[in-house]
Amino acid sequence: MNPIYQQALAGTLSSAPTGGMRSVRFWNNLPVDAQLFYLTEDGARCAMGVVPAGYAANFWVANGDYVSWSCLHTGSFIGVCDITSSIASVFFGPNFMVAPNDIGLPPQPTSAVIIPPDSPRVLVAAGLLKNRNRTIREQYWRRLPESYTIAPGETQTVSSTSTSNMQQTSSTTDTVSASLGASASAGWGPMSVGISASLSASSTSFQEVSLSTEYTAYVSDTLTATADHTQMFLKWQMMDMVSVLAPNGEVLSSIVNGLSPVVLQGPYNLTDLSTLAAAKQALLPARPGFPRTRVAARPFRPRAAEERR
Repeated sequence: MNPIYQQALAGTLSSAPTGGMRSVRFWNNLPVDAQLFYLTEDGARCAMGVVPAGYAANFWVANGDYVSWSCLHTGSFIGVCDITSSIASVFFGPNFMVAPNDIGLPPQPTSAVIIPPDSPRVLVAAGLLKNRNRTIREQYWRRLPESYTIAPGETQTVSSTSTSNMQQTSSTTDTVSASLGASASAGWGPMSVGISASLSASSTSFQEVSLSTEYTAYVSDTLTATADHTQMFLKWQMMDMVSVLAPNGEVLSSIVNGLSPVVLQGPYNLTDLSTLAAAKQALLPARPGFPRTRVAARPFRPRAAEERR
């Protein structure tokens, strides 16, 4: 993954404005509305405004700023860019999205947050269906409940459950097929083809989405700790979520797939927290500054002459 994207997802990317405040146009060539955020000097996100799908909008920015954008409908991360003196406009489309499964490393424990939360969702593809509904594909890291700690000299039995393929669906195949505009009798196979085709049509890489029934495997191990400190092991699973949105952004159906294999990270030393990753930068006190706000917006697609009257 792009290191800048990885820092933005971890919340450690911050702006360092050097002047040159001006209006820059942001073009949205994605089928979903985008929410823009200014990444402040302490790494916090500050909402700038919304750029609808197929539109452009101007915002006040400065050299050294970092601006990220997320899907307005689900909040998933799309991309980030740095503002330099040579940038007069920013065009973000499928080329700014990461490839499937390239969503960075799982979250790491820090000296301030020992048990990390699930990672943010990342939008890896978005497409349009013939019925004007939109398909989006999001991925994120989910921390599994089988994560565990073990004390010095302790012996414990660690049981784990590995679940892959479809884990959750919004409803029956009828609801999902209706949102896709497919036949009510279509099974998961034909729907997989329709979703893959929709996402691949507007992506810079091929998209293959397989929908199949859930598979679960059970494993049990007996472990004895030999280290002289308490250790923590974290298990992560990459989750693959496909959703169908109405033209107004309402979620009509969604399917969650758990990908295999499960990733085991550790050991982490809980006796000496200084061995963990450094905590995030502390938030700075509020102070006056020039707001990164929207200047104007206009359609990205040219309109016919009669529509402009």
